[in-house]
Amino acid sequence: MIGSIRRLSIAAGIWPKRWTLCSSAIKRSFQRPRPIQGSSTVLSKYWFSGPLTRTLSTMAQVSSADGSHCTAKQVKLNDENKCVRVTWGDGKEDEYPYVWLRDNCQCPECFVSSSASRAFLMANLDPDVKPKNVQADDDYTVTVTWEDGHNSSFKADWLLYRSFSSEQQHRRLRLYRPEWKHWGANEMQGKIPQFAFGEVMSEDRSLHDFLHTLDVMGLVMLKNTPTMTGQLEKLGKRIAYLRPTNYETVFTVINRNKNANNLAYTRRRLGLHMDLPFYEYSPEIQLLHCIKQADGMGGSNEFVDGPYVAKQLRDLNPEAYKTLTTTLVDFYDVGEEAYKFNFAYRWPVIALGRDGEPESIFYNDQVRAYQLNIPAEEVYGFYKALKEFHKLMYDPKNIVEVKMEEGDIVCFANKRVLHGRTGYENVKGERHLEGAYFDWDEVRSRVRVLKRDLNIEP
Repeated sequence: MIGSIRRLSIAAGIWPKRWTLCSSAIKRSFQRPRPIQGSSTVLSKYWFSGPLTRTLSTMAQVSSADGSHCTAKQVKLNDENKCVRVTWGDGKEDEYPYVWLRDNCQCPECFVSSSASRAFLMANLDPDVKPKNVQADDDYTVTVTWEDGHNSSFKADWLLYRSFSSEQQHRRLRLYRPEWKHWGANEMQGKIPQFAFGEVMSEDRSLHDFLHTLDVMGLVMLKNTPTMTGQLEKLGKRIAYLRPTNYETVFTVINRNKNANNLAYTRRRLGLHMDLPFYEYSPEIQLLHCIKQADGMGGSNEFVDGPYVAKQLRDLNPEAYKTLTTTLVDFYDVGEEAYKFNFAYRWPVIALGRDGEPESIFYNDQVRAYQLNIPAEEVYGFYKALKEFHKLMYDPKNIVEVKMEEGDIVCFANKRVLHGRTGYENVKGERHLEGAYFDWDEVRSRVRVLKRDLNIEP
């Protein structure tokens, strides 16, 4: 089993590492993380924390061979653009608006370093504020003297990281969410990124790589997890904490026969779906731990990159795509588990992100409500569109199937990667899985901390 564990580091283009396997252990040899090109090394480590970059900025004076880039060789006022222009040691220039500099003054009066909080209030900010003078002190500090006599000093590396250049903005924005890599069967069938559970639990670099890959690809597998209950709670504590729902913090997936309050708790086939679309704030990451697999036929998991399929629908049938992005569908769940519940919410099947691209897929036949709150004349067109989307999801070029082994934990982005299950029968014993959820806010926070602590560039 160990020998089957592999990475998509090259195919996914996520990070520069080399992986080698041996029969007794998984051995890794990393290339040393490189500093951000054209920036200071300390910025890649302390990209988020203002106080740390201030106190450690003397460590951040080099990124090129002669250390010239992170020195402010010349500064001057540009009243026409209402900006301070900084010429760096390599000759490149950046402009920083007056109002932004005053708003982000780092002096103790304006900024509380212990909480990394701005103390300077908007009530006291004049959008037309003007400097009286600007100077570069010893090349590594830029000091602005304002017309009211207040002084604002900024370390050169602090300013450089916060450059308004499109290149630097793109670098910073990657820390909010990395760019997704979409996939179909060719890219993922038999190639789901895999990580060793023990290493993720004990090594910070493995934890970072696992979580980062999950964010980029939307689907990863943890291998060699102990086949006993409670492992998801341990993983939750290692990352942050698990997301409780009406099915409790950790739920058990077993056949409950006639008493099942969820179709997952039967041996029936589960169509591709996202979990809990009846929540206004649905869980964003799902984990399923295989403790005991079905001995007979069936019980395989199916996965589809939903937004990838939605883009195909947009190209092939724009009218159907428009219908599924604009029609609100009712979802519901009524029953009793951790408590008595009655959930209901409405979503478009294809939800768009801020960039207008497909981002979340709210598809779940099992809990799609029995009413449609749309005009009767629109119902046929809606079903036609839904059927076209369904056909594309189950196209062999899009769907990935895997039968989990005991000790596997499959982790996937709940709103992006739709999942299903083939029906199954047991010859001996009973199929037993545990499931849980995370949210991206906690996971991405953990990744940013790991990047800082391990000096990993965004």
